[in-house]
Amino acid sequence: MVQFQRDHLETLLAAVDTGTFDAAARTLSITPSAVSQRVKAMEQLVGRVLLQRTTPITPTADGEVVLRHARQVRLLDEETSRALAMPGADGAGHTPSIPPRRECGLARHVVPRRPRPGAARHRGGLRPAP
Repeated sequence: MVQFQRDHLETLLAAVDTGTFDAAARTLSITPSAVSQRVKAMEQLVGRVLLQRTTPITPTADGEVVLRHARQVRLLDEETSRALAMPGADGAGHTPSIPPRRECGLARHVVPRRPRPGAARHRGGLRPAP
């Protein structure tokens, strides 16, 4: 299964939407070289050319598949953000809270770990006494 990095998907979208690597770089506030490197990394990941480097940039057939995925990811992110910002279902503007976790029987018996007597503290944690 191929897993794309979000910033790479956004870069691919910006390149196609703006038409050039330079314009995509301005949109994303990165360098044109970074745009090129991200697109190249995606192409190496899938083993196929995703964009035709023409003016304007056009996606290949494989690039269209990845672009569709990128647009769906963006839509899901936007939908989730809207849903989390909306008032709760009770109509009074209250967001339902997550119920507290129930304590299991074992949790009552767990005691926090304490340093051994004679153990000296140092930056990395505890060090055995000499």
